Amino acid sequence: MGGYGVSLVGHCHPKVVKAIKEQSEKLIACHGSLYNDKRAELLEKLVRIAPKGLNKIFLSNSGAEAVECAI
Repeated sequence: MGGYGVSLVGHCHPKVVKAIKEQSEKLIACHGSLYNDKRAELLEKLVRIAPKGLNKIFLSNSGAEAVECAI
């Protein structure tokens, strides 16, 4: 993990390293249009913790993608 991700989780945090190693043995990358169990788990959790009425989620890689979706 590089870039801004390091500032969120720290450098070589043992839990993050373990999770990345475990996931890399299953699925490293998956296009957003294909089903992915980890993405589904994340979306379900986000809907559960989001304020009432916010039940639609769009995952994107950039601000440009988010703006295009909003338009």
